Amino acid sequence: MTDIVTGQIVRVRSRQYLVEEVVSKPTKEQDTKVSLSCLEDDALGESLEVLWEREIDAKIVGATSWDSIANRGFDNPRLY
Repeated sequence: MTDIVTGQIVRVRSRQYLVEEVVSKPTKEQDTKVSLSCLEDDALGESLEVLWEREIDAKIVGATSWDSIANRGFDNPRLY
């Protein structure tokens, strides 16, 4: 399993979600339950619970994507 933790942004079922809770595998044979909150405009805040290992396209949004946005900084207020 990928190390998924609360507060990460993930992509599941072609949408971006915020990880709200991670319930680790109770046993080796079981899956990790992840509670998510949608970040998309048309479904903002809608909750979804998934078994992480069972999701076909689930992935953690790479830190590099968010780091590059954060490194750009803010726009100059005079532009507005």
